[in-house]
Amino acid sequence: MSRILNTALAAIFSGFLLGSFAIPANAESIERSYGFNNKKTAVKNTRGKNKTRSRGFNFFDVFSSRKRKKTPQRVAINAKPAVKNLNYTYRANRLVRLGDGRLKQPLKQIVPLFSATGPKGFNPTSNLTGSGKLDDSLAQTIFEVLKAASLSTKVTQKQKQDIVAFYKARSFKSVWTDMDGISSKGKQLLAYLAMSGSDGLNAVDYLPAGLTGFNDDLAVVESDLELIAQLDINLTAMTVRYGQHASGGRIVPNRLSGYHDLAPPKIASSKIIAAVTKANNPESYLASLHPSHKSYGAFKSALASLDNQAPEKSFAHIPTGGSIKLHRSDERILLIRKRLQDTGLLAKPVEEDTSAKAQLSYYDDALFDAVKEFQKSKGLSADGIVGRRTFAAFNGRKKVNKRNLLVMNMERMRWLPRDFGNKHVFVNQASFKLEVMNNNRQVWQTRIVVGKPKNQTSFFIDKMETVVFNPYWGVPQSIITKEMLPRLQANPGYLDQRGFEVYNGRGKKVSSSSIDWYNYGGSRVPFSVRQPPGTRNALGRIKFLFPNKHAIYLHDTPSKHLFARSSRAYSHGCVRVKNPLKFAENILGWSRSRIDDKIAAGKNRSVRLKNSIPVYLTYFTAWADQQGNVSYFGDVYGRDRRLDRALNLITVASN
Repeated sequence: MSRILNTALAAIFSGFLLGSFAIPANAESIERSYGFNNKKTAVKNTRGKNKTRSRGFNFFDVFSSRKRKKTPQRVAINAKPAVKNLNYTYRANRLVRLGDGRLKQPLKQIVPLFSATGPKGFNPTSNLTGSGKLDDSLAQTIFEVLKAASLSTKVTQKQKQDIVAFYKARSFKSVWTDMDGISSKGKQLLAYLAMSGSDGLNAVDYLPAGLTGFNDDLAVVESDLELIAQLDINLTAMTVRYGQHASGGRIVPNRLSGYHDLAPPKIASSKIIAAVTKANNPESYLASLHPSHKSYGAFKSALASLDNQAPEKSFAHIPTGGSIKLHRSDERILLIRKRLQDTGLLAKPVEEDTSAKAQLSYYDDALFDAVKEFQKSKGLSADGIVGRRTFAAFNGRKKVNKRNLLVMNMERMRWLPRDFGNKHVFVNQASFKLEVMNNNRQVWQTRIVVGKPKNQTSFFIDKMETVVFNPYWGVPQSIITKEMLPRLQANPGYLDQRGFEVYNGRGKKVSSSSIDWYNYGGSRVPFSVRQPPGTRNALGRIKFLFPNKHAIYLHDTPSKHLFARSSRAYSHGCVRVKNPLKFAENILGWSRSRIDDKIAAGKNRSVRLKNSIPVYLTYFTAWADQQGNVSYFGDVYGRDRRLDRALNLITVASN
């Protein structure tokens, strides 16, 4: 009965209130639940999903003698927002078999015997017939091969459409072959494709189907008209594939991660076919599609040098652990002895007695002297004790696969425009370096700080348009929710105390201490926060804008100490410049005194550039200096690993 009465009365009461009403435990909870505080300021929570929840009112509890459960004063909804995964599993374009079963037998034109051009009023279009086959037997065979759609060659759907349309438009006449086999032009093209490795590509990816090698089996092909037709079609397909890879890369960079935002200058397959078939030297045309930047040329030269080097000898890894001292026995001495013998620091025995293993694992005087010589050669203290540093010297650092690095960075070069512009800003995130370039010459450079691995600086291209003096810093929502909100919940006056400005959804400035920050959580709060200009401003005294969807720009910073570090990935994604005022001189063409006066005025002012300047925010783990010397850098964001995996995934590159 009490349950029925309780339910009925609760329903009646809720009807009067037009819905359920929550009664907090005390006045403090009421203020917090509805956004009020003791300073007579109210900020309504417009994000209903994140409101503080309190215990619902139960009418029967007013009369019940049962002990009520203690209601907490507040329940803070402060779940950390889910971190979006911006690293993707690479997926290549879907491939299809080359050929089109819907092709119809091409019509033959009938010309009267008494006139090579036909009589007056002769209409070639009306004098066509669909009966019979083409007079050119090789063309007819090419048509039949394409119609059968049985070619083993796989291409993208767009490549297939353009290749079939190309042959159809020329009445299926051959391009690279004739009745006797492959033409001299076709042989030149094959020879060029065979050298793809010199550009960091895999030659096997451009080998026409039906051939086991670029110079083999041509005699077999020449004896069979159908094989000749297949070779002609396949060589066209491989030329298209090579041309697109050379002009825009083997993979689509934006499929690697959300930190890539690029539009590679990949040439359409139809344009490649038209250009390469018209060219007297098709290999020259294909070579012109590769980047012409000096760093690409340096990569290519370095790659050739590595390929011509004899392979370096590798040594067995020596297990680390406790140190080894003179006149001690240790199993690892066998490996140390072998290593020093192979490098010529320790004489090899005339006859090796395997039964004397115990003797060979003993640290004797001869080995002691050899170890000291080894330590000297590595710049270590020659004490003869094999400790941590000596073990590290024996094992060496893990060798960098320079060839692989060159191949990957040549791929990255293909994603960029062939002309960077006369004056441009080039940022290499991997080397933590910014360069101002003019006519392919470096005119200035400085150190930079880039985003943390969890807040990576994106790889993209834009144009600098504005320089801002004494900037405001509009704090991103991600920083407000992830970093500021926990502090504000502990101390609502946190932003007021540090000089930040807070604005509500209507654009009205409010005090941070007037807000019950426990009402908010998730990925967004209904307030914006900005930091006024000043010495403590996170952007320093100047920033350089190139509007982009990533909200990334170049700027000054009060945290100068970070520039002294070798690895400088500490920002939230923007790029901090070590010498921003000198950078401004190069960008604006102003004197230093004029720039200093603007900053000293203390006012927020924007200066629009007369001519926008291209900005390249890149990521190269190998790069060449002005003299063409290639340097290698650490992979701070792990992008080499993802790129290498994508390149290896595509056994036949097709994008």
